Amino acid sequence: MDVAKVNTLIRSDGEKKAYVRLAPDYDALDVANKLSLLKLKALKAEKAVLKGVHSHKEKKIRTAPTYRRPRTLRLRSQPKYPRKSAPRRNKSDGEKKAYVRLAPDYDALDVANKLSLLKLKQSPRL
Repeated sequence: MDVAKVNTLIRSDGEKKAYVRLAPDYDALDVANKLSLLKLKALKAEKAVLKGVHSHKEKKIRTAPTYRRPRTLRLRSQPKYPRKSAPRRNKSDGEKKAYVRLAPDYDALDVANKLSLLKLKQSPRL
């Protein structure tokens, strides 16, 4: 579409208008029909936007007598400072321990020495 001249104006009620002078080889009625179709599409889109996407949603029927609150995202708190002055220390020293009740005829020191010798024999796993 070739245009010879365009004049635009905004009316006092806020409506915008454009006067378009077409080139001699174009028919004004054909252009007007195309513009009216475009205007109808624009009005339909504007109506859909104003109506919103939730207007045609059906109401869900609740069958349970109690309301079950939906589980939503719960973020961890981000404190500005620690609430404890020092972090908790782990009570274990990192070694595995076994507690055994010995019979009266066993000496605890002899058993401990035997275990430490076993431990020394097994430890070179570097």
